[in-house]
Amino acid sequence: MIIKKLFICISIFFFFTSLPNYASDPSNLTENEEQSYLLENISVPNLRLSPIRSRYGFGQGDMVFSIGYGIPNLGKAVMKLYETNTGYKASGFGPLHLKGEYGVSNNIGIGLSINHVSYGAEWSAIGFDYELKVRSTSFLIRMNLYFGGNDMIMPYWGIGTGYKMTKWEIISDDDFFDFSASGFPLGFETTFGLRVLPSEFIGGYLEIGIAKAPLQLGVIIAI
Repeated sequence: MIIKKLFICISIFFFFTSLPNYASDPSNLTENEEQSYLLENISVPNLRLSPIRSRYGFGQGDMVFSIGYGIPNLGKAVMKLYETNTGYKASGFGPLHLKGEYGVSNNIGIGLSINHVSYGAEWSAIGFDYELKVRSTSFLIRMNLYFGGNDMIMPYWGIGTGYKMTKWEIISDDDFFDFSASGFPLGFETTFGLRVLPSEFIGGYLEIGIAKAPLQLGVIIAI
């Protein structure tokens, strides 16, 4: 009985010692054997890194913020038509466009669009000085619909509506002249746009359409 057990132990020893020594010298492996060795003998801790965004482009759960500038300032452009008159000076700022958007699906984003523009002019007439000021700010709920494109270049159509504050005012040292008026409080915009995202978080956008300016250019931050 003892001899039988000893014989079995010796047989097992020679069986294992006759196998290729993968663990001690992996350089002797063929390409397929090396892949098997790596899979079977190298253990990597199961760490899961969760970035804020899993890909480029736009998808459900993504958030995008942008700041842009409109070209041209149409009101200022009209005011400048009269700069040939002596003592007349036109001015203006914007349009400035601020947007925030949340992806409710891979093709639809809902968010807020804040837009501001101002323009005016100064002139003198009949011994009095006059200053025209026009200011308009809108707060719109906006939807973007994405179509075609890829993870780096995304065309879209957007539409928004909401509250708009517009005020016209003429200030003068003429005590008999005073003017102030407010515009209709409903705001609206619709544009076709193109978003370019060369990196995961920062890119740019371009929009053309009906807004405070016919053309917008800006920077986006995606998270």
